[in-house]
Formats: sequence, C-alpha cells, structure tokens
Amino acid sequence: MAFLGQYEYTLDAKNRLTIPPKFRGALSDGVVLARELEPCISIRPAQAWRQFTDQAIASRDPFSKEARDLKRYFSGYAFDGQLDSAGRVILPAPLIEYAGIGKEITMIGSLDTIEVWDRARPLTEVISSADVVLPSNAFLTAEVIAAAARCRLIQQPAAGHDKIDLAAARAKDIPVCNAPGANHVAVAEAALFLLLACARRLPAARAAFACGEIGVPLGVERNLKMPLVKSRGLTSSIAAAGPLPSPLAPWQPTQ
Repeated sequence: MAFLGQYEYTLDAKNRLTIPPKFRGALSDGVVLARELEPCISIRPAQAWRQFTDQAIASRDPFSKEARDLKRYFSGYAFDGQLDSAGRVILPAPLIEYAGIGKEITMIGSLDTIEVWDRARPLTEVISSADVVLPSNAFLTAEVIAAAARCRLIQQPAAGHDKIDLAAARAKDIPVCNAPGANHVAVAEAALFLLLACARRLPAARAAFACGEIGVPLGVERNLKMPLVKSRGLTSSIAAAGPLPSPLAPWQPTQ
C-alpha cells in the first residue's frame, strides 16, 4: 500500500509510537526503523526494507568503498521492530537522538515509507522565510516562533489559538489574530452528527459490520448496555457556549 497523509501523535513514557490504524495491516509482519538522510526516522515494512536496500546496493561493486559504506549505513542505523496489540512500535533511543525527537511528533506518509519527525522541526525549517503564518492545526511552539525571522503576522483561520505560544509571539512583537465564528456552522453540524451517532449506536454498528455481522440487531437483545434510540419526537438539550447552538436549531428533529 502507499502511505499517505500527515498525522500528529505523542510518544508515551516508553517511547512507543502509535501507528495510524489504516497503516497497521501493512506493518503487521514486522517493520524496520532507520535513519533517513534528513533528520527524521523512517518506518518501512520489513520486506520493503529488504527490497529497498537490495536495490540500492545491487548496481555497485560489492567490494567498493561506496558499497561497503552503504552497507554500514543501512545495517548500523536500522532496527527491527514489531507492532504490539495496541498498534504501537518502540522508537529506538539512537534514532530519537539522531532525529531530535521530543514527545510531540508528526508522521508523514511518503508512499513506501512513514517518516517520523519532531513536530516542530518541519515548521522551523520553512517558517524562517514566511511573512505571514496561517497555522490552522499546527503547533507554533516557542522554538518555531523563534525561527520566524521575517514573520509580521500569525493569522489563525479559526477561533482557537491554544496551539500558539502567545507569550513567545508577544516577545517577538508578532501580532496573533483569530477568526471567531469562522467555522461555527461546521462545528454545529459535527455536533449533530455525533448526537445521531450515539443515538443510533454507530460505533457498535461499525464493529459489527467489520466482523461480518450484517443484519444482526444492535439493541438490548445483544446484551449491550445502550439500546437504539429513535430521535423523532424527542426533545434534545444542547449545552454550548458562543454561537454554536443557533445553527443547530433548524436541524432539530420534529414530530
């Protein structure tokens, strides 16, 4: 499979990294964790790692200095790994030190490889030339903001700014702006979806479908704690702050 997308996770106290669920099947037969040329860690399926190294060395004289250096690089900075029952893999300490990884990491799918970066590093490498930064869900830590040599404005295209180190921005005289209400309709619709998902037992239905139990009732007859709930005719109560409740009003189920 091709590894695609970008994901943010936190290492636990044992330096275990949770692998995104959709990648776990491709890594179930073992993985190889290794140094990349850039300051990051690569994760490949064990078979893909063998193919990668074989192709890299095959065209070279096995007794040449280049081939011998490649063999040392591939074998000396690579570690076997295995996903545990929770879909986690341990990052070896030498690789963590090489990549400068802290607790907060970003995983980037790179087709045949998963790259593991310290969450701040990709930003620190590109933010130095930015005049205006729109962080969205990215973490603008003090380290990242310190690297923003030309930045004149941090504009959050949403309401929240909890991922921005406001003190660090203030120290560099960089104004931070947000956009209250920009996405309150989308948040309200997501709240409605979650209400219906709980009422109709969507997680249980998804699990049953994955197990091939299509058509099996999901109510109390399966000894589940929560029966299905039909929302028609019921009154729902929503506790929310700001403009969130108003977009929900037209969607409330009626008799």
